[in-house]
Amino acid sequence: MKYTRILALPLTLSLLLAACSEQNSPVVTEPEKPPVVTEPSKPPVTTVATSDLRISEISTSYFSDSAAWMEVYNGTDKAINLKNYQVRAYSSQRVAPYDDELKPRSYPLPDLMIEPGEYILIGGQGVSTFADNITKEAKQIYVHDGDWIPNWFDSGFVELTSQGATVDMVRFGDNTAQPLTPGAWKGANALPLQIGENRYGRALSRALNLADTDTASDWTANDWLTPFGPNNIAPLAADLDLDGIPDMAEAPGMKYGALDVYALGARAGVRDLFLEIDYMPSQDQATTPLEAALDKLVKVFAARNIAVHIDTGTLYGNKYNLGGGNAVAFQACTTIEPTKEQAAGGCSEIYSIKAKNQSALRRNLFHYVLFANSQQADGKAGSSGYAEINGNDLIVTLGDFGFDGLALDDLSLNRRNLLVNFQAATLMHELGHNLGLRHGGFENGPNYKPNYLSIMNYAYQLNGLPQTFNQKGAELPWAYNAGKVTREKLGVFNRCDLPGGPCSDNFKMDYSDGSSAVLNENALDERGGLGRGAFDVDWNFDGVIDAKPVKFDVTFDRDNSGNPKPVYSAPLRDWDDWGNLTLSFTRYWSGNNNGVTTLNATRPTSAPTAQQMHDDHADEVAVPLFDALQSDRQQTATEQAPSAELLEFLRTVR
Repeated sequence: MKYTRILALPLTLSLLLAACSEQNSPVVTEPEKPPVVTEPSKPPVTTVATSDLRISEISTSYFSDSAAWMEVYNGTDKAINLKNYQVRAYSSQRVAPYDDELKPRSYPLPDLMIEPGEYILIGGQGVSTFADNITKEAKQIYVHDGDWIPNWFDSGFVELTSQGATVDMVRFGDNTAQPLTPGAWKGANALPLQIGENRYGRALSRALNLADTDTASDWTANDWLTPFGPNNIAPLAADLDLDGIPDMAEAPGMKYGALDVYALGARAGVRDLFLEIDYMPSQDQATTPLEAALDKLVKVFAARNIAVHIDTGTLYGNKYNLGGGNAVAFQACTTIEPTKEQAAGGCSEIYSIKAKNQSALRRNLFHYVLFANSQQADGKAGSSGYAEINGNDLIVTLGDFGFDGLALDDLSLNRRNLLVNFQAATLMHELGHNLGLRHGGFENGPNYKPNYLSIMNYAYQLNGLPQTFNQKGAELPWAYNAGKVTREKLGVFNRCDLPGGPCSDNFKMDYSDGSSAVLNENALDERGGLGRGAFDVDWNFDGVIDAKPVKFDVTFDRDNSGNPKPVYSAPLRDWDDWGNLTLSFTRYWSGNNNGVTTLNATRPTSAPTAQQMHDDHADEVAVPLFDALQSDRQQTATEQAPSAELLEFLRTVR
């Protein structure tokens, strides 16, 4: 079977959501709180010894250019060099025409020592830029033979060989390949792997004691990956709090593979979200995250029973220190996937920096955040951030925004507040993309919807949300975007004049709860407010509060020539951001799915049955379906460059 994926272009939500109509109104009911889950009993401690290397886990795969991986364990009492071994499997081409080769091919392994008790991941190099990730904590290597890589689908086999003989093998589905050593596989095959682009993140797992009978009884289909560690998660383990972490791992003494997520702060019954933040120290204060900015983010999520666990290493002592975040070398330009122009200008990419600085142990748990300088090749001010949609990577790029050349204590109060608020708001905005949100909540356009009261909305990202939603003045953060003449008529001469705006210490940021009324640009009620309580809003800025509905473009849309677009015929809708967050980025390959790890999804009350897990509706429980260890590159949200007005404001604010 031949399946390929396309990730080269940024996600264009207007294409994905063209079928949305008025009946797709957002759910606005307040979601129930997650149930409290009792802690499971601890499994017995098992000491595993083997006579040679053993295959311990096989990842699911679907696309021909996937980096399907196998996990290998050294259960001997001596270090073993991989160069004496080969991987034997069927293969796929990682480039067009993406053919599949249904005959065994052998892949030599590199000169790399595997210590006693150590696990290593070996995957196909699905993209030529995938680089080995070798650290003390985890070792991940990629193999290829020209443009061929080892791969499998629902059926296949993986064999570890040495000196022309079988060391270990697993065969699954309806595959009939024979091992090099006769009798190295006996009897029926192991169960087939689940297949499909929404079935990633699952595995065929060897029993925890690494039983080696060369039969299917050694292997179990598992809905949880446990890379770099023992297969210590039950195949049907529940995730009742819908955070993408099995509840049984969120208990004292338990681990999620090799990760002690309980020690990192994860708790059953609480939705946990992990961020590793690296940063580029420089004379520009904006390239290092401020403690106050991180505090604001944590506080907003905590109000919704979501615990954000931030790791900036030793930057703030023991606070926000989970042992991973660190400073990285300053670079003038960094982005997620550089364009040809950016690459020619010397821009670096986040994936290369991440591979060198984040342990692969964390890949399926932590979002990776990089506070960098700029996305412009010349290092000048550009977009404040950039992020994957339903992914795990984002950057904050506030360099050259007017915070350079001065110590933090030497910044004016306005500038200090601006820096804290811009950092916090941009981090929350870009994280929202990772969590599945668009600039219009469920849609990427139109932007600037006045009734979409969310930090995801450009109208509010850097201006802040109204302090109250149902009183005169609540329209000012939105109206500020109408232009200089209009805002000065309203008595707002720059962003520091906005009540609770970015120059203040009570800057408000939030995701929307979806409770705003629908607005129609062809019939706007100037006495109806923003949709969350009635007050007067002069929608067309003519100085009169009209008794009859007015027609006006309240989203300030422009065509490619900069001219105003016609008003929208479709209603402008709010969106329940909080109820539709996808905390488990591991559920997605390309970010195109609506997802069910959201509070508005059907909530399970108990672990599913085996039949349910193999049913077409098995995704009613939160299990990972995205494998960041196969491909860490997801589609991205397109961000606008800062306006000339914003850049001028940043140059002149005192």
